[in-house]
Amino acid sequence: MKNKEKLAIAAIYAVLAAIVRTTFQNEMLDIAFANAVLLIAVESSGLGYGIAVALAAEVLAKLVGVQPYWIAVPFAALGNVAMLASWQFISRYDLGSKFASRVFAIVPSSICKCLALLLGAGILWLAGALSLSWDQLLVELMAGFLGGAIMACIYTVATRKSAKYKKGAKKSAKLPAGHKPGAK
Repeated sequence: MKNKEKLAIAAIYAVLAAIVRTTFQNEMLDIAFANAVLLIAVESSGLGYGIAVALAAEVLAKLVGVQPYWIAVPFAALGNVAMLASWQFISRYDLGSKFASRVFAIVPSSICKCLALLLGAGILWLAGALSLSWDQLLVELMAGFLGGAIMACIYTVATRKSAKYKKGAKKSAKLPAGHKPGAK
């Protein structure tokens, strides 16, 4: 895939992640599906584009009114970047199947996101700007687990369907017996 195509897809993922944050009117489901979109962006386009999507999605979330404070945007983005980077690193271990590797990466990447959010909340608390409750941190952790599970299922099914389609296309591209290329 070319860089322009990846950039266009990354922009679509960013908008989708921001839209998903307003869909369910349930904070945990909204965050879970946004996390799933971010993880799919990393799996399909790479870590660099995934990070760009994470940063853009947080700014868009603020613009659509989901994120209440501008000061929290960099720390929320930092949490997403921590989740994506740890996901990329941990899910690369070969556990016999891609699905098993993705499932294995759910817990550590969710914990990394919560640790980054806790760091951000601590900095904001020390500055007297804002605080993050333990309930909110638990919602983020559970949403990370759920988002990772959603991503693992969706992406695995999509890549299997794509592989079957590609195999079918290769089989149908074979010429019939006795047919010579260029002959009518």
